[in-house]
Amino acid sequence: MRVVGCSIAIASFFLFADWASAFELADEEWKSRCPRIVTREDLNARGIDFRPINPPQVRYPRAKAEAEQDGFARVLARVDTEGRVVDIQLVTATDPAFADSALSGVKLWRYAPTVIEGKPTCVEANVDVTFTSHY
Repeated sequence: MRVVGCSIAIASFFLFADWASAFELADEEWKSRCPRIVTREDLNARGIDFRPINPPQVRYPRAKAEAEQDGFARVLARVDTEGRVVDIQLVTATDPAFADSALSGVKLWRYAPTVIEGKPTCVEANVDVTFTSHY
């Protein structure tokens, strides 16, 4: 019975992975706000640690927790020069409930402002959120 549950979860993952949310800001508007944009990979290559500062816990969807269902969501966050998540987009998730929780939770995170070569810099970073029930 557990194997069947895994198969269903995998199938729903691939069906749901085809849907992704869009950024609220148009690319042109984002680029006009942030003349210098780097990725997390760029920061890692420079040895710059990019982590949220005391992020609030992402809410585990109640129905999924009660069902002891684990899940995953990946979102792409746009972080401004002051470390605020100003725009966010769903990349993939195992279930819409995990997607909603990840989007609303990560949107509240704050990061230390990123400065490269003395210039304030915006960051685009994938953020993975894993939901694990403890059963």
